[in-house]
Amino acid sequence: MNTNKKGDIGLANVILDVTKKGFFVFLPFSDTTSVDLIIADKNMKIMRTQIKYISVNKTGVLTISTANVVNGKKVPVDLSTTDIWAIYCPDNNEIYYISAVELLGKTSMCLRVNESKVNNNFIHHAKNYLDLNKIWHTL
Repeated sequence: MNTNKKGDIGLANVILDVTKKGFFVFLPFSDTTSVDLIIADKNMKIMRTQIKYISVNKTGVLTISTANVVNGKKVPVDLSTTDIWAIYCPDNNEIYYISAVELLGKTSMCLRVNESKVNNNFIHHAKNYLDLNKIWHTL
C-alpha cells in the first residue's frame, strides 16, 4: 500500500473518531500544508492536526518521527504549524493524540502499544494518549 492510500485511511479514521467524540471537522483545500485536518469543539476552538499512519514495530512500539523525507533527505517538521498529532495505528485500529508541544525538541517519540516487562519513567504508554479531551483542555 502506498503512502497516499495510508494517509487517506488515517484521515478517514481520525475523522470518524473525532466526529463520534462530538467535534466538528474541517478539511484544508490543499494537501501541501502540514495541517491535515482542523478539529473544532462546540465553541469553535480549533486545533490544527497532523495525521500519521504508523504500524507497530516488532518490539511493540509506534515510532513517531518529527521529520519528513523530502528528496531523500530528512527535514524537521515545523511543530509550530500544528497543535496536535493524531496517530492512526492500523494494527489495533486505535488513534493516539499527542500535543505538538510534547514533541518539541524531539526527533522522534515512541509509544509503547504492548506492555513492557521493564517499567521506567521514559516509557510513553500508548493507552495514555487515547483521550482527545484530555489534550484539548491542556492547550
